[in-house]
Amino acid sequence: MNITIYHKNMRRPPSEAERAAIAAG
Repeated sequence: MNITIYHKNMRRPPSEAERAAIAAG
């Protein structure tokens, strides 16, 4: 789910892996 990643992005800048996960949806 993107909810966890979304919360992480708000706290810290999106990392490469996190960004890839967001792009994948």
